[in-house]
Amino acid sequence: MRVVRPVLVLSAGFILGALIWTYSPGITSEIEPWDAKGIYYLLSLFLAGAAASLLSPRHFWLAPVGVYIGQFVYVFAHMTEPSPFWPIGMMFGAVYSGLSLLGGACVFACWRRVRKPRAEPK
Repeated sequence: MRVVRPVLVLSAGFILGALIWTYSPGITSEIEPWDAKGIYYLLSLFLAGAAASLLSPRHFWLAPVGVYIGQFVYVFAHMTEPSPFWPIGMMFGAVYSGLSLLGGACVFACWRRVRKPRAEPK
């Protein structure tokens, strides 16, 4: 039973990472989400990390791993022709996935606070 929750967080992150790329063209009119104007990509990464972490806040650190893998599995599955810039894209994707970590960390912090409230002063 202990293995189920981390797998759920990782799987949810994977699915949400792929969904970011699936729906980006319809939402932003750009093929790649990082080409969108505004904070669409940054906000979607943050929210994906937070949403995946809701399944098990203790395992929030797995959410960005799932989001990262989900994004690039989707891109590689739908890639029409290879580009020499993929290593750079993967490095930037890893850096941007830090926003998913931040979203998951926020969920974890809120969960900790609700779970163990501070002692009231006398």
